[in-house]
Amino acid sequence: LNKLKEYPELTDEAKDPYLDKIVSFAARICEVPIAAVSILDRERQIFKAIYGLDVRGTERSIAFCNHTILQNRIFEVSDARTDRRFRRNPLVEYEPHIRFYAGVPLVADGGQKLGTICVIDREPKRLSKLQHELLKTLSRSVMEYIGHKRERLRLESKITEIDNFFYLCPDLLCEADMSGYFRRVSRSFTSELGYTEEELLS
Repeated sequence: LNKLKEYPELTDEAKDPYLDKIVSFAARICEVPIAAVSILDRERQIFKAIYGLDVRGTERSIAFCNHTILQNRIFEVSDARTDRRFRRNPLVEYEPHIRFYAGVPLVADGGQKLGTICVIDREPKRLSKLQHELLKTLSRSVMEYIGHKRERLRLESKITEIDNFFYLCPDLLCEADMSGYFRRVSRSFTSELGYTEEELLS
């Protein structure tokens, strides 16, 4: 939970088109109607991306993924109706009538498990060894993507900070190309010298 605080983008309600594609791909690979990227907050299971269902989350206490993050490998339930841990679960007894579930933990760089990528069917089944391996690969892909996204956002924030400093600085700051033309100038150029920015850049 402490680690999850470093990933606010995982617990917000904004949709992520890339993760939507990942779960769609997971469903096709595993030949199931439902797949999700599930994040586990203190009391909620949040579906950051979901394919095949129109829900955004459940209580954590009934989440299959709550069991998955206790594992260091894929967690698979071939028929939830015959599994004493899940046969009375409302997600089994009622919609979406889960029978089959398989999930792989989403592991942060410090080893903390933030959630899962999971696949679900309304019929009992088992995944093949190849499907296991591909689901584990997708789990790593999700975390690599999130890491790259966080780094990009950090760099964009730093660039904005530098840009603000550049334009608001009272000194005469400029950036020029190799041919000697200005590429950008601070506001003090126009206020101190009396030229417009357009004139200076030309």
